[in-house]
Amino acid sequence: MSFFNKWLGSNDKKDISRKLESPKDLMSGDIVSFKLYAPPALCAKPFEVSEVNTYEFEDGNKAELILKAADGTLVFLSYESEDGQEYLSVAQKIKRNEVEMLFDLDEFGLILDQEQGAVSLNLAVPESDLPSQVQHLQGFLAPSYHRETFSERGFFYKGDFRLTGIPGFAEGEEFDYYNVVSSDEKHEVEIEVWDDETDVSITLVADPSLIEEMWPAEKPLK
Repeated sequence: MSFFNKWLGSNDKKDISRKLESPKDLMSGDIVSFKLYAPPALCAKPFEVSEVNTYEFEDGNKAELILKAADGTLVFLSYESEDGQEYLSVAQKIKRNEVEMLFDLDEFGLILDQEQGAVSLNLAVPESDLPSQVQHLQGFLAPSYHRETFSERGFFYKGDFRLTGIPGFAEGEEFDYYNVVSSDEKHEVEIEVWDDETDVSITLVADPSLIEEMWPAEKPLK
């Protein structure tokens, strides 16, 4: 039985003692659904929080929630507050061949070039004309971006340290972070350069109201 079937059929076992009033309260096992106007990859299906991990930067820590749908769709959710404004970052990771379908690789490579001043990145084709292999990114893309962050050092930790803080003995995986941002600041391309690989994410920045409903995880069966 899938976790969604178990969840839907086990109302008497749900943990009603926890109330989810904000995305920042989500934990592993919780269920999330998005508004019907959300991008196609997000709407009309529930996601389970399958894992929570932690990013550490000079200006603070950020929890990243891995959301998984029954059809295998994975998205990466983080919640942030800045200058009294709350927002979500919802990301899909993409492979090199998908980067090639979306952008000119020479232009994309300039994001990582320290010698470049102002750097722009443009979508190779209009979003309405995306190849079928990348149509799952509809709603996550902007026509153009400008570079905002260059080579910011970060550390990645497996686990959720929102309540306890990162313990002193923990060793994070080191990486360099880059991003480009759309003019309306609602879309990003994020790049993490590790020792042995490079991760690229296409990110939608949205109001927390993009989430339709949240349900707490079931109580463990006794």
